[in-house]
Amino acid sequence: MTPETATPEGAEQRRERRYKVDLWGEIRFEDGAIPVRIGDLSASGAFLYMENPPPRGCVVTLHIQDYGDIEVEIMHASDSYCGVAMKNPAAHRGPLLEWLRQEVLVDAETGWAAQAGPR
Repeated sequence: MTPETATPEGAEQRRERRYKVDLWGEIRFEDGAIPVRIGDLSASGAFLYMENPPPRGCVVTLHIQDYGDIEVEIMHASDSYCGVAMKNPAAHRGPLLEWLRQEVLVDAETGWAAQAGPR
């Protein structure tokens, strides 16, 4: 399943540009952390691939490798993915988009992004 086929109804009404990425991170919460692969990212949310995501409505920390931590709310979830919305997107919009521009290569034609340089 891809972010395009897994998004909930109404997703076409999003106002933020979504960048298709292949980044790594973790969902962190009181009891531990779950590794995630970030499939898309915007200035207000993300689509995450992971095993057994927390249920809808949980507030957790999304740690993006090489960027940092963002408080997010689980908006929808299945067995292997979830969509999250940033709790305070205004605080991250500028820094996150600048990080994407500087640290992550974005192909203008496809919209796909990948880490720049060695990891």
